[in-house]
Amino acid sequence: MLVVGTSALVQPAANLPFSAKANGATIIEINLEPTPVSSIADVSLFGKAGEIMPILWNKIKGED
Repeated sequence: MLVVGTSALVQPAANLPFSAKANGATIIEINLEPTPVSSIADVSLFGKAGEIMPILWNKIKGED
């Protein structure tokens, strides 16, 4: 599950990453600062989503 740009505090959406993790999902968090999701995230990338997402997308596509 990709969690991008959220405080992870507003319910019921805030529970989704925790439910996904409990069911075996990999959690990748992209945010300016740590959130409650950070404690369960497999990968946390801190910075602006608008800067990180293009880099991540290019890596996924195999471009640098």
